[in-house]
Amino acid sequence: RLCAPLVRYIFDGGLVSEIRVELALTALRYAGRGLRAECPEHFKEMLNFVTSTASGARNSGAAPEGSDVRTRVDYLLRELQDLKNNKVSFAAMDRFEAIRSWLRSAPLLSGKKVSDHQLAVPF
Repeated sequence: RLCAPLVRYIFDGGLVSEIRVELALTALRYAGRGLRAECPEHFKEMLNFVTSTASGARNSGAAPEGSDVRTRVDYLLRELQDLKNNKVSFAAMDRFEAIRSWLRSAPLLSGKKVSDHQLAVPF
């Protein structure tokens, strides 16, 4: 439920940059499948918003031909089409979930807080 507002915030004001595209891709990869299954109307709204924003940046000159931003925008648009058509591979996220559940159930780590394992940073 937070994915759609997060993606809207990432592209706030129609600004598109390499880092914004990467953030949107990460959010979509992480939450896209769940959003598609749980809230198809929010999923469709988010896809339309991101597609129109990315296409607008592509066509307006904000992402000039041959630039890194243009390459990332094109990749984002391809990923959106794959996500829309349910062709996206979630193998990486499935592996992440498997490792996460394994870490939670490992006897050595069970019951431990993340804060117990953080490194002290001197600044």
